[in-house]
Amino acid sequence: MKIISLNVSGLRKVGKVRFNWVRDLIRFHSPDIFAIQESKRVNINDFIIENLWGNQNYEYVFKLAVGFSGGLILVWNLLKFSMSQVVEKEFFLAITGKWAGKDYESIVVNVSGPNNDSRKHKFWESFENIMQVNIVYWIICGDFNEVRRDSERKNCVFMDHRAKILNDFIDRAQLIEIPLGGMKFTRISDDVLKYSKLDRFLVLESCIESWVDLVACTIDRKYSDHCPIILKDSNNDFGSRPVRIFKSWFEDEESEDLIKSTWGIVTRNP
Repeated sequence: MKIISLNVSGLRKVGKVRFNWVRDLIRFHSPDIFAIQESKRVNINDFIIENLWGNQNYEYVFKLAVGFSGGLILVWNLLKFSMSQVVEKEFFLAITGKWAGKDYESIVVNVSGPNNDSRKHKFWESFENIMQVNIVYWIICGDFNEVRRDSERKNCVFMDHRAKILNDFIDRAQLIEIPLGGMKFTRISDDVLKYSKLDRFLVLESCIESWVDLVACTIDRKYSDHCPIILKDSNNDFGSRPVRIFKSWFEDEESEDLIKSTWGIVTRNP
């Protein structure tokens, strides 16, 4: 399982540098699902998505921008995820379905959080109600437009009451945030003075139990003020785990014979 989330800060014209950057991200990382926020597109069609995805093994859903603001897109690999339902509400777009090889339903949510305090309250309260449906595998990603603690901002004002709205929702919904490796902040202002961690992955504990090797990290920011973030099952991505051995074992005279005899048993009985 591999998901990339990105606030692209505009994906208006095919052939432009930012479009090519997103296309290259998809082709290099081969995500199973790509979640885009702030597409700023007032129209989407198959030609645009196929140029992004690079082949025809995909499906997609979208929520159009209003004017040149907003816009959400979810694209997924048909061979890895089978969609059964689309849920579209203000500030988020979600797909319900089954991962290849899994016999249970999951839901992947693409979020672009509101700015206004009162709208934050209403949004997370309504989202919590939606989570009452009988699906135990939730993966929520996107630009939450809020930090959780003071350390997630630099050179900009931390508002405790806003962070509390998000943290209270996370606690009530019993969600777990997957720690991000890589850069500490995911959003950098145009003047490169203000830094924030606005982008994240939240999952239910059941996802941790199903994918025990889930890891997340940032990807280099190039043509957006946000870094792409990626969630993946590292056990599937990197093959067999490395073998570790204590150096002191090589100082034991019997260790060489033990290794040779054990290796002989393994090679005779693969």
